[in-house]
Amino acid sequence: MKKFLFGVLVLLTPALTFAQTQQQLLKDFEKNTRGVKNTFQLNDQVNIMTIRLDNEFELLAIDNKMQVLWRNTFKGDAVISGKFKGHILAIGANVGDPKTYFDSYTGYLIDEQTGKLLLQKLIYMSTASTVEVADAFFAEDGSYLKLALRQTGAKKTHSRFSLLDKIDETRGITVIDVNDKLEATVSVLEIPNGFYTGLQANKAGDVFTFFLQNDKTLIVSKFENGKTKPSAAITQNVDMPEQTKTDEITYGSACSSMDPNVAYFGLMHKNPSKDLELTVCKVDFTANSGKIVNEILTKSHVKTIEKSFIPPDKIDKAYIGSEYFFVLKHMWEYDGTLSVVYGGKYQEGNGYWIENSAIINGYDKDLNQSFQQVLPNRTTFALTSHATAGFYHNSNNNLCVVVNTGNMTFDTMFGQLDLATGKWVKLKMLEKKKITSSDFTPPTDLWYKDSFILIYQPFTHGLDAKVDLDLQLNSF
Repeated sequence: MKKFLFGVLVLLTPALTFAQTQQQLLKDFEKNTRGVKNTFQLNDQVNIMTIRLDNEFELLAIDNKMQVLWRNTFKGDAVISGKFKGHILAIGANVGDPKTYFDSYTGYLIDEQTGKLLLQKLIYMSTASTVEVADAFFAEDGSYLKLALRQTGAKKTHSRFSLLDKIDETRGITVIDVNDKLEATVSVLEIPNGFYTGLQANKAGDVFTFFLQNDKTLIVSKFENGKTKPSAAITQNVDMPEQTKTDEITYGSACSSMDPNVAYFGLMHKNPSKDLELTVCKVDFTANSGKIVNEILTKSHVKTIEKSFIPPDKIDKAYIGSEYFFVLKHMWEYDGTLSVVYGGKYQEGNGYWIENSAIINGYDKDLNQSFQQVLPNRTTFALTSHATAGFYHNSNNNLCVVVNTGNMTFDTMFGQLDLATGKWVKLKMLEKKKITSSDFTPPTDLWYKDSFILIYQPFTHGLDAKVDLDLQLNSF
């Protein structure tokens, strides 16, 4: 890939343009990429972007004026990057043979001011006979990284489609912690039987696992930082029929940002009366207890929610559609407010996804519902587009949302939701001048104190197709 300095780019090309709304657009910021893996906020003025390339990945530091402060390229397929002990840590994975799974993970410790490599070390080599699926968690303050590997029942095969067989089976969970010298500590967790529905890490580095049982109970286990045996486990009943299949449910989980002994779990499922139901559960390991709230999503209830939304100027009415297609989409907790996003998502016969308007529920720390709001998007996109919403929690206790809306040609909707009141502070369409109408923004936006940068990429049908990236700077 051609390397260039931002200043040279501005001088040699007319790529930077200004819209009347004070937006700035940088066309063809990066070409022939495999897309953006992740972004994170280094500080109020600088974000780090991780771009996938061919058998390597690139890290870039981008400030709030869209200037590239530094960039560097590393070997492997990008897994994640984040703040780590005063530096930046990036994890790259090396593919195995057959080349459909990862067999080793390398850590790159990087100077956050210059992008220079400080230390490189192999941190894990897989010996599992079946495919391991990776997830990773950075502490918000950079105090830890946890690389979690779930061993599945899927055979290591040349076919990506063959990997779908037994990919949901969980044979074990391995958690890798690293210190500032990238020395790894490997812990194999003692997990219960059942259907794996998530793993989370809290601010103290403790790990929570979530497993649904055949008797339709949920077991949440807490592992103290670095421990392999759970310090406690809480079992919570879930109001599901015994014959419920795992492909008939969607779920999410989150840790409390305020209490290291509290975790949350959400589940979209049918109840014994065959009504669709949203179950939200809080587990408290101090009290060794769980609490559950349910919302029965009948057709009339959903219609009432839809009618309650009054669109602002230039925003379409909400279309929530049939509750039959509801899935749980996102779940987080910020400063005592738990946010749960759900809505219709289904696949048409021609291979396209359709997402209807989403519902955002807010709960206080006791699971009392504090608000219910609607995000009025309606989106049709290809399986490979990942045209889903991106979310960010800012310092004003606002949940910022960017979502693509439209039928294969997308408008970009931006909203700021006040989590204290559940009201939209802003909800508007952003300008897309000089951006191709079928381009969309993935959920890897760059957020700053007073502005944000959207990354636009073209619509593609191919899996892992190469894409060019545009950047658009917007102010709040």
